[in-house]
Amino acid sequence: MPKVVYTPNKGLYQQSGTNVGSAMMAFVPDVAPQTLSAAGPVSPLCYFTAITTDAAAVELTLAAGSVVGQLKKIMLAVVQTGGNAANLTIENCVGDLDGVFAFDKVGDVLELMWNGTAWRVIASYNNVDGSGGPA
Repeated sequence: MPKVVYTPNKGLYQQSGTNVGSAMMAFVPDVAPQTLSAAGPVSPLCYFTAITTDAAAVELTLAAGSVVGQLKKIMLAVVQTGGNAANLTIENCVGDLDGVFAFDKVGDVLELMWNGTAWRVIASYNNVDGSGGPA
């Protein structure tokens, strides 16, 4: 990546530089949303997954993404009467040692970005009451 340098003799000029970090362009897959109400895999191929829970906790998994910059949003949309939490295990997760997140309130949202080798959490919140999201 080029960099701009200033010297009194030359003024501003462009010079070759080094990569000072990595930048990713966000990518939202053009695939229909997914709705889950039973244990199983969360699709890494679509952008949005809505979860519904009932009396038993729902155990979910998320596999690797496919495109660098790919975005994934997962939300606990409905908790049926007597419902329980949804637990998501992410196989490759940056910054979380076990990669397990508990969705225990309607509106809990987890937003992720695939960096080519792992999912990076970019947001965790509750869009109903404004509290913290899945942890």
